[in-house]
Amino acid sequence: EMVQMRVSESWRELYMIGTDELPDPMSGIPGVSSLFPVQNPLSNSQIEQYITTAESYSGFSDERAAIMRKALSYVGKVAYYYGAPDPDYGVSDCSAFISKALGISRVSTATFTTYPSTSNPVPGDLLVRYGVDGKSNHVMMFLGYNASGQMVVVHCSSNSDVQGVGVVAISDSYASDFKFVSINNVMEHNSYE
Repeated sequence: EMVQMRVSESWRELYMIGTDELPDPMSGIPGVSSLFPVQNPLSNSQIEQYITTAESYSGFSDERAAIMRKALSYVGKVAYYYGAPDPDYGVSDCSAFISKALGISRVSTATFTTYPSTSNPVPGDLLVRYGVDGKSNHVMMFLGYNASGQMVVVHCSSNSDVQGVGVVAISDSYASDFKFVSINNVMEHNSYE
């Protein structure tokens, strides 16, 4: 517990994360800052804004709401480190973050590709990205679409859009490299923590 607190505090100091809200320069994405790539943690009311929006999708359920709440609770609190096993220690990679949000034992990004795809994503579903080599290299959680029609996701990344767990809007061209996977399929085939 002490290690977890120190990792979290050091990471917060390094990236100047405070508890004050920053302005929201990205329409429809609460808590995103353009000042630096790390996002402030989301307040409960900001998390509930995502849930309220998601409730308009057919097939959205209380289980999906709980999964989204868990995933969004890590925004601004977890740094990215490849291979890190658990976001509860303040560091994670994309598959550990998604596994934890789903409440399942950790699985690799490649494992998520083995599940059937869905063409009608519902908030809480996953997006698995394929690299130029055809192998999966990233997994994110779909939150819906913003007012501009861009796909909004929460993920754990080391990219320039966010360092650690954050919410971003992605372009259609970027999203075309992804496969949507229904969390229903994932949940049926995994053990729970």
